[in-house]
Amino acid sequence: MILKSLLRRRTRTILTVAGISVGVAAVVALGAIADGFVSQFTGILTKGGADITIVQDKVADSSLSVIDEEVGRRIAGMPGIAHVSGMLFSVVPAPGTPYFIVFGYDPKEDAIRHFKIVQGKPLTAERQALLGNTAAGYMKKKVGDTLKLQDTSFRVAGIYQTGVGYEDGGAVITLKDAQTLFKKPHQVGFYQVKVKDRDRIDELQRRISTSFKGIRVSRSGDFAESSQDIQATRSVAWAISLLAIFVGGIGMTNALLMSVFERTREIGVLRAVGWRRWRVLWMIMQESLLLSFIGGCAGIALGVVLVSGTLSINQIVEQQARSVPFVLLQPLGFALYSIAAIAETNRAPFDLPEAEQELVAGYLTEYSGFRYAMYFIAEYVNVLTVSTIAATLFFGGWVGPFLPGPWWILVKITVFAFVFVWLRASLPRLRYDQLMRLSWGVLLPLGLLNVVVTAIIVVVLGGRL
Repeated sequence: MILKSLLRRRTRTILTVAGISVGVAAVVALGAIADGFVSQFTGILTKGGADITIVQDKVADSSLSVIDEEVGRRIAGMPGIAHVSGMLFSVVPAPGTPYFIVFGYDPKEDAIRHFKIVQGKPLTAERQALLGNTAAGYMKKKVGDTLKLQDTSFRVAGIYQTGVGYEDGGAVITLKDAQTLFKKPHQVGFYQVKVKDRDRIDELQRRISTSFKGIRVSRSGDFAESSQDIQATRSVAWAISLLAIFVGGIGMTNALLMSVFERTREIGVLRAVGWRRWRVLWMIMQESLLLSFIGGCAGIALGVVLVSGTLSINQIVEQQARSVPFVLLQPLGFALYSIAAIAETNRAPFDLPEAEQELVAGYLTEYSGFRYAMYFIAEYVNVLTVSTIAATLFFGGWVGPFLPGPWWILVKITVFAFVFVWLRASLPRLRYDQLMRLSWGVLLPLGLLNVVVTAIIVVVLGGRL
């Protein structure tokens, strides 16, 4: 009855589901990209073993930070400092991509040592470049080739791998070449400081802050979260999310109101044949629930697609095998998907179709034998379906050590199915108003935030996350 009512107005149903999907996908992707940005930038600053990171104060974009080299020399002379490394980076156009990250390091300083050379050799002279393995792949460059950056040619001396996506998708040149290329003579963007005694990090951090003006000093692991780039991104994401929630709420309300106004004759017939008011109301509520959760699941899947840049299941799994499972890049997306999947399969605590007032005349008491079994087979097939989607999109699908692929996907699906059964025996049922408040007041705003942040960062990075 519910599906027939929705399919009767196919265009409106599709548009409503699409609107919810896009909204939830925006929230999922936004959160994932913001978290990925923090994780990647933190990896850049900590891979080299730096304890303290120094950047220009009150700069809106980290790539615009400039600090005089004299500051680095004076910091290196302070008691308790082991070494200081300067770094300069910017985004420039390159063959095959309009957004290409180029890092400048002094080959004699410690920070460049975390670039593991897999082909060729390290930087030894100017006008040389190291390419990340990801960049070398899509640019089809090898050792000895020429890389042109802003009308300047560099010879590819080696190919490196660090495990940090931003670095593996970019290039490294000497600090002096970077200063010339970015027109920042005798300046660096960041200083990465290694201390002799880690117990004195806070003390040295305060000393550096008071000794120099116009710089911001923080622990390397905390730098990205406190940067103005991240704060501005999160503010924009929240603004877009609130707008999307407002528009989505209007669309959903319009769909339900039109559903009632256009079906007055149908509702009158149902009342005439004995349906009570609460039963008619419950039918319309179930339609709204079905639309909400279908749209939510589709939106979360769209967030994963934005991050991976492909609709191919094989490529999504392969990307997770090469890097990390997407549950680490999209923890919020996975949490939202899990809640939506439980609700979509009508499992506790969202098993409202089996609520007490429905049990007397519901399908559980109207059928027996094989027909009764078919309802439960359909329910558990639904559970296995959403478990398979979760295992594929967030946990690497059939990829895993030691065991063959089919065994791994079976193990992951079994774990998810166990969680469904475990929750059914553990959690009390929500009321309808609580469920709708959770869906529209919590899940949808978070989903919109996640997707918009993901989309923005994917665009900024030229499709690479």
